[in-house]
Amino acid sequence: MKFLFIILIILGIICKNTINKIDNHLIYFDLTNLPKTTIIKLSDLGVIDIDYIPLETNERSFISGNFDLTSMGSRIVAGNDFYIIKHFNTIKKFRDDGSFVVTIGRVGRGPDEFLTAHDIDVCSKTQEIYIADGWQKKFYVYSDKGDFVRSFAGPVNTSVFRITPDGILCYSTNVTANIKYSYNLIDTNGKITKEITNKYPWNLNSKYGAFVFEENIFYEYKNQLFKKEIYSDTVYAYNNGSFKPHLVFAHGKRLLTTQARTDLDPMELMENYISQQNIFEFGDYVYYEFLFNRHKYTFIGSKKRNFKALMINELDMSSKRFKGFVNDIDGGPSLLPYTVKNENTLVCIADAFIMKNYITSQEFKDTAPKYPKKKQELESLVNSLKEDDNAVLILIKIK
Repeated sequence: MKFLFIILIILGIICKNTINKIDNHLIYFDLTNLPKTTIIKLSDLGVIDIDYIPLETNERSFISGNFDLTSMGSRIVAGNDFYIIKHFNTIKKFRDDGSFVVTIGRVGRGPDEFLTAHDIDVCSKTQEIYIADGWQKKFYVYSDKGDFVRSFAGPVNTSVFRITPDGILCYSTNVTANIKYSYNLIDTNGKITKEITNKYPWNLNSKYGAFVFEENIFYEYKNQLFKKEIYSDTVYAYNNGSFKPHLVFAHGKRLLTTQARTDLDPMELMENYISQQNIFEFGDYVYYEFLFNRHKYTFIGSKKRNFKALMINELDMSSKRFKGFVNDIDGGPSLLPYTVKNENTLVCIADAFIMKNYITSQEFKDTAPKYPKKKQELESLVNSLKEDDNAVLILIKIK
């Protein structure tokens, strides 16, 4: 009987440690010691299909720039039947089949023009498209057809925002170390309805100047808004003006502190502290992309079972692509998702030029994917593209 009791205790400990949770039901991932990097295949994540959607190419629809080299300055809003793609100050709307709809806004100093499109979002009720210009402290609103509707003043330096049922939740990046309120909740006319004090003040060191981080990341999952600040290891769920802890990435000594940001030069910060780049959830998984020690990493962890993996996304200078998830479904290029369309669909984007180079490479010819017919279909599709065509949206579907 005593022996049985000991066995049950041991089993209980094992079961407790195989699930990424702690006692208060927070989802918990221990990154105090980074796992050994490995290769993550799409099939490891339960991927069952990949769709490629070439974006229509004409003078009005073209989006210049290499999406594979950086996601900074880019955002994809994936609606039920549309995609809005922001690449720096270029904002284009496409239907779900890739056909072009309209260009949203333009750069300038006119009443309907912005200087910098820091962020975009779509109102689920009106389908209006909002653009935040943090430098001008203004929001610009356009109809779903791209017509300018109005503009209004917003909080200081709104760098990222999301439209919620109770207003527009704005985050002010504290680059100059003088922001009093990190978050402001405003109505659709710019009136502040709630202010949330900056919990992480720091002092700007004149020796090093300002250094820009992804201080705050918003993402949505199952109609719930979440956020993570760079000085916190906790992701919070937002609801009705308040935040509730949702999951934890335990960084240990790698978690950036305000004291380190004050005292250290940018290179020391990049070498010794984790700098978040992207976060979202899909299916059973959490996706966390970050920079550390001059390397770009992607961490994948399961919310229900004992699965976690870390891959390093080094830039392949010959192909100009970051190495991402190995595409063992159809043999296509490795993929790094930008966002999700729904809980079972990841959204990626790739340049036509890079895809054509990959399809003609020996690397592609040597692939032996799970679905050889899909490899043939991909090759045929890419061969129909021109090198200077618009980018290709890629939808990764999870079972």
